[in-house]
Amino acid sequence: MRNFIYFFIIATLAAGCLPKGKSLKRLEDAKIEEKMHDKKAQAMREDFLKQNKKNLSDLSTGISKAEAMAIMRTKMDKFPVWLQTLNPYKSETLTIGGETYKIVYYYTQTKDNDGSVSDDELTPLVFKQDEFLGAGYRFLCSVFIEAARR
Repeated sequence: MRNFIYFFIIATLAAGCLPKGKSLKRLEDAKIEEKMHDKKAQAMREDFLKQNKKNLSDLSTGISKAEAMAIMRTKMDKFPVWLQTLNPYKSETLTIGGETYKIVYYYTQTKDNDGSVSDDELTPLVFKQDEFLGAGYRFLCSVFIEAARR
């Protein structure tokens, strides 16, 4: 009798662990659906990064900051808000050698699929007095070196 009571208690507890109306098969299907959703989100993020790279390639030196930002917004409305909020990812203002630069960073690549965005996954756009000078970390470093020489 005691074994029956233990079995009954364990069976009741185990049944309570499953969501109501869901079998083990349904739980497995839910896990597969969740992975598929992750794949969809990942594919959407990859398309977003490609669009950012495409928009970057459409920038020309000498255009205004407003023009550059408008180009970077091209075709971004097709993406969900959670991705759109990554554009631009961050910005900063730096003063070097008496010159003020505005650096705007865009999310353009994924190095580690860890769910966070690191600096090496961003591309900086460099502006001086509202004029687009160029993009990329090499360019940014060259601007710093040149400004420091003055």
